Amino acid sequence: MLPLFILIFQLLILNMPESLILKNDISEIRRLHRSVIPFAEQNWLGKGSHCSYCGSPFLRGESWPRTCDRCRYTSFRNPIPVAVVLVPVDDGLVFIRRSIEPRKGRLALPGGYVNTGETWREAGAREVLEETGIALNPEEIQEFMVRSAPDDTLLIFGRARPRGARDLPAFQVTDETTERVVLPFSPPDQAFRLHGDAAAAHFDQTGLQNPRPRIGVAAIVVKDGKVLLGKRRNAHGQGTWQFPGGHLEYGESVEDCARREVWEEAGIRILDLRIGPYTNDRFEAERKHYITLFVTARYESGSVRRREPHKCEGWAWFRWSRLPEPRFLPIQNLMKTGFRPDGLSR
Repeated sequence: MLPLFILIFQLLILNMPESLILKNDISEIRRLHRSVIPFAEQNWLGKGSHCSYCGSPFLRGESWPRTCDRCRYTSFRNPIPVAVVLVPVDDGLVFIRRSIEPRKGRLALPGGYVNTGETWREAGAREVLEETGIALNPEEIQEFMVRSAPDDTLLIFGRARPRGARDLPAFQVTDETTERVVLPFSPPDQAFRLHGDAAAAHFDQTGLQNPRPRIGVAAIVVKDGKVLLGKRRNAHGQGTWQFPGGHLEYGESVEDCARREVWEEAGIRILDLRIGPYTNDRFEAERKHYITLFVTARYESGSVRRREPHKCEGWAWFRWSRLPEPRFLPIQNLMKTGFRPDGLSR
């Protein structure tokens, strides 16, 4: 603890307005102050503790900008720019789960510091690629909002052009992220409050914070008394088993959607399509709501293969009485109805 007379000196002299002191005497007063305070108190270490030009120590607690007594160089402490990008995918936004501090384990929007020589758009595109594997053209990123953060950073939020989930590459765990998710809402308890504010503003603008139910189509493909199922990945219901299927596109018939999805996902052709029952599926955790239309069909040709490895771990044929667990929510709801397609083995 500093002696009382030093504390009084600090209060009376160092906090005295410079207008009351001759300009030529300010440096001398500061040097006098250094001569009476302990060495350890002078040579404290921390961000901005020393002159960035000659390395001389500043006094602890000096206001910014700071002028060095030795070389007279003035040091500034300005906010650090950070580029954060909102990447719209279908009705949601891309979030990453952080594997580094601060806020390790929490969700955040992709983003990071702007490096020397980069524009904020270039920095945003680089960070999105590094953290999510999604390649963006910097020019597609449009300014969305700018906010000052409590940690002395300046957050520049940009928004990329919308894209579909089918266009996303497979996600690979990185040194900074353990997960990439697409959510149709701004999740609570995000790593950074301003990220949550930006995501909420996006959903408010687009009217998707409480989206309407979407239409999904699931194809029950029968071959030799068995049905085809695949294990989901990188989407809601990850790790569960599902029939091939996807979203009903604008202007598309239910049957055409089933044909397209089966080919895109499993690489086979189907015939004798018949529209079956539907289920009302609410994914509470993800705040997604689907009406799933089931279509039955017979296998026609082709070899089953995993054409979208970022969405499916693998395909296999199963007997109806031995469908694998865990099952995707629409299949769970379908089984409750007692439905059973024609042409199945017991």
